[in-house]
Amino acid sequence: MITVPTAVAALKRNYPGIRVSIEVDFSETLLSKMRERKFDIVIARLHQAAGLEAFEFEELDDSPHGIAVRADHPLLCKRALTLRDLVQQTWILPPPGNVMRDGVTALFLRKRVPLPHSVVETAALPIMVNLLARSDMVAPLASELIEPYRVYGLLAALPLAFDVRLGSAGIVTPRDRRHSPAAQVALDALRQAAQQRDGRARRR
Repeated sequence: MITVPTAVAALKRNYPGIRVSIEVDFSETLLSKMRERKFDIVIARLHQAAGLEAFEFEELDDSPHGIAVRADHPLLCKRALTLRDLVQQTWILPPPGNVMRDGVTALFLRKRVPLPHSVVETAALPIMVNLLARSDMVAPLASELIEPYRVYGLLAALPLAFDVRLGSAGIVTPRDRRHSPAAQVALDALRQAAQQRDGRARRR
């Protein structure tokens, strides 16, 4: 989400010597790595109930999602596109139990549309992007993740309302760990960026 680059830019302006490492992945993977002490802070959704008591969670506004395709996908030219038009497409989806996978399944059920039969399962975002760019596959992604690839002419979002209900993401930190000075200033930068984003959203 846009909160992260805003926070990192401010952090590096104020503390140029801090080393920042950013990894983009699905919530389950990020939370698992936090349990393994590989991350100090993640932005994720708390979907699975087991072990959540180990985390502190500060809710952020939910980000919209869309259905990503390659920039010259034939469905981009189809008029009055509906979810039923995508049943025969190959979908790239995270494994069952992932919040996005469950959200897509619930969307098809709510719309009373048959579930896609052709599915490629992966939780690796780089693989998803490469598959989209090289084929007619489709994949649900956060709009803010699609946008940089759209700018460079690699991906696009289908002109279709994607009413998937994932719940809000949030800033997640370990409950049982004291923040290092670097982690604390990074956390403060994220909170400030989130407040700025919320303020802009309310003024619209």
